[in-house]
Order: sequence, then structure tokens, then C-alpha cells
Amino acid sequence: PRSFLLFCFVLLCLQQTCSGIRPFRAQGSKQKQQDVESIIRENYLLPRDRGRDDDGESLDWIQELTKNELRKRAGGRKVNEYCWVPEGRDSCAPQFIIAGSMKCGTTSLHTYLLNHPQVLPLVEGAQLAGKEVLAMKEIRFFNDPTFKRLYQKKGLKESLNDYYNLFRDMPIPQEEDNSTLPMISGDATPMYVCQDFTAKRAYLGLPEAKVIIMARNPADRMFSEFWFKQSLRSSNRIFNSGPKESDQSFFLKCIRPEMKRMEYCGAHKLAENLSVKGVEEFNDCVKQTAISAQQSNCKEAVYEGMCSEIQASQYCSPKTVLNSFYAAQIILWKELYGDNLLVVNSDEFYADTPRMMVQVAKFLGLTEFDWEAVTQDAFNIVNALPKDDVRLVSTNQGGLFVGGMSTEKTSSYPPMNPEIRAEIEEFFRPLNKATADLVHN
Repeated sequence: PRSFLLFCFVLLCLQQTCSGIRPFRAQGSKQKQQDVESIIRENYLLPRDRGRDDDGESLDWIQELTKNELRKRAGGRKVNEYCWVPEGRDSCAPQFIIAGSMKCGTTSLHTYLLNHPQVLPLVEGAQLAGKEVLAMKEIRFFNDPTFKRLYQKKGLKESLNDYYNLFRDMPIPQEEDNSTLPMISGDATPMYVCQDFTAKRAYLGLPEAKVIIMARNPADRMFSEFWFKQSLRSSNRIFNSGPKESDQSFFLKCIRPEMKRMEYCGAHKLAENLSVKGVEEFNDCVKQTAISAQQSNCKEAVYEGMCSEIQASQYCSPKTVLNSFYAAQIILWKELYGDNLLVVNSDEFYADTPRMMVQVAKFLGLTEFDWEAVTQDAFNIVNALPKDDVRLVSTNQGGLFVGGMSTEKTSSYPPMNPEIRAEIEEFFRPLNKATADLVHN
């Protein structure tokens, strides 16, 4: 009967709605990959840049606070360099944040750190706002929309408690106890640098943490991100038919309009005279210019060249170029964390991973460790192109195995056209100089 069929259909829909996605628990490695890809599609492919909901309470008050005001508001008690205890808590807060950048090696870095006996993973089955933490590392707490939704629902204190509860218990050390090695844990969310308001939120919640930002050659980072995101779009013609060198024209058609908008807003002038205020004004300009250009379909002369062609727009992601202007991201974190910020050159990290891990471990205050034995493989949240040999990390928790530590084994897309690379490197030359000057000063 029709009523019985309708009942079965409703029941099936309810089962699908309530089942949820539980990555890393399905039996087959391919299923694990599909589960993770579903989550990434939901989170990576939608721009979420607003600092408030249309009908929600504004979070501007956090951005208006100075560093000293943020530190005073955070309160808490610093026991030693390894332990800061938030007010009302009986355990040390997480000690490090890997805040960026996407496609720069953050998953590999975090996975290697988990091999050290002093580094703890998140609590088993960690969830925030009803969703499992992606790859057991990317919490995204300080990013919108998560932060603003939790804040509007629970307030700041309870939201922060939900965040702290994702980390395993790290007992407060006794002053006279120097024999026990301190345990540490951290948040590895490379999207934190993608939203300019996350730095102050992070400082409000973890004022004594150490921050790591990885920076890769912008051309390589953007190219890697482009192909990675194509792999997440199930209807993508490029991905489904296999990447070809000729498809790089879509990549170029995606980034040129964004470079044009950044030029219009004074990216190169900002690079010559970098400041926090200048970065904030620049980011606002880029955002508003993108909106205005889209609304006019770039028919006004001032917006010429700022819109992607219709046939290419489906392959484009917002802020691909902007997220490679590292200086404009790093300065916001350096202003707050000072010497507690470490910028890791991804190219050096890939070239000599054990040596760079020694540098990171020293920065975090970890004891000596044989990094050579655990840095032979590269890791990512998902492979750029699914393969049958995808396997889970065999250490604590983390991403998915990609392959040996070499460019050839971690890439599943064609090499970049030299002419495209030359165009990108010419655009980024002054921006990269600004990054180098900022890091080395």
C-alpha cells in the first residue's frame, strides 16, 4: 500500500539523518577515506568568514581588546613553562597550537609529534558541538562558525570548558617535583590563520601556549590546495577524468582574479610597510571588493579582471591566494605571542624532516627523541587521489598515510607549468620578502 511505502521511506530518512558520520571507525580503509572526505567537503568548500551571525550577538568586543586586556581577561595561573591552568580548572591547558597553514605539512608535523612519549592525543572520540574532531587534530574551535555558535549558545566560559575538555588530563605539577616529565598536548588546526580574528580568540583561551605556523612556497601551496579541493568535489570533471597538465588553465583562471583584487587593495604596498592595522584594512578591502565585483559581474571598469570566468568558477575556492600571503597572517599572531611563535619553512621541513623536528621539539620543550625513525612517511587528512593502500596512522591518532617523504610520492597531480609558476612568483616576490623580514626580525 502507498501508506506503507511512505512509512518505509520516512523510516529510511530518519535512519540516515540520525546515523551521522563517524570517521576512522568503519572497517575498510576506503570507507574511512570516504567518511573523512564527507566531513572535509562540508568544511573546506564553503567560505565562512563572518565574525557574527546575522541575528546573533557580535563578537567584535574580543577584537577591540588589546593584548594586555586579553591577557587580563584570560586570567588563570601559570605554574611553569609547561603548565597554565585556566580559572576553575584542575588540569593544565593545552600547550601548543599548530595554527597554519593548509597544505604545508601540518598533519605530518602533528602526527610525528604524537610519537613523542611526552605528547598526548585528544581524548578518545573527541567531539565538539556534536561533531567528531576531524582527524583527531583539527578542532577549529577558534574558527567561525564553531566559535560564534558555541559562544551564543553557552557563553565564553562554558565554550572554553568544552574546548579544554577535548584534551587529556595533564596534572598540575608540584613545585618540588622535578623528576616527572611534563605531558603536553595541542590543537592542530591549519585554518586558524585563514580568519584574521582567530588570533585574539586563541590568545584569550590559551595565552601561554606556543604557536607553530608552517609556510610553504606560495605557488606550491596554492597548486596543492587547488588539486586537493578538486578531489573533494564528487561532481568535478577535472578530478573524475584524472588531472591533466592542460587543466592548469582552470587553476590560473581561479587565482588571477584574486591576485587582481589583492593588487587593487594594495598588497604590495602593505608588504613594504606591514602593520596589524594595515592588515585588517587590507583584508576588509579584499573582502568587500570581491563582493562588489561579483555583484556587478565585473562590468564596471574598476573591477575588470576580478571575476572568474563562468566555466572556471566552479573549480575556484575563495582566498587561495590570500591564504598564501603569510606575512599578513603571521603578524597577527606574532603581535600577541611574541617569542612563543615559531614559523617553520615547509620546504626545509620536507627536505630534512628529522632536523626540523628537533627544532620544533626544542621549541616545545620536549626531551631528545629519535625523529629519524618516525619521519619516513608523509601524512594528510585524505589522499589527493584515493588509493587502495590508504591506511591509518599506526601511532596515537592522526591523518591518513600518503607515502614516503618525497614530493613524488605525496603528489597526485601534474607538475606546475613553468610559465604559471613564474607569474605567481613575480606577484609574490615582495610578499615573500615581507614574510622573511617579519620572521627574521
